[in-house]
Amino acid sequence: MLREHWWQDKRFAQIVARHAPISGRYWISVGDGETDTDVRHPPTGMHQMVSQIAGVEAAVAALERAGATVHLERFEGGHTFAPWRAELPRALSWLWQPAAR
Repeated sequence: MLREHWWQDKRFAQIVARHAPISGRYWISVGDGETDTDVRHPPTGMHQMVSQIAGVEAAVAALERAGATVHLERFEGGHTFAPWRAELPRALSWLWQPAAR
């Protein structure tokens, strides 16, 4: 469902708002090189209208408005496995921490 923040304008925010309040914790990451817009993703036919950065920022804002706890991780680079692999231990540690009350 998270992919909808960049291929169906505002749909993710609408879904999140319908399910508010959201008490979950979300670690979301995006690279500073993920700037492509107007991209088609065959064979799915999905059309990425905004950059990954803009889409992720909109998703973070929607989740926070709904009450979720969100950590936005910005890394150097693009859409590759290396940065995700590097941040996975920190992400899991953060996600497993008890929520602040």
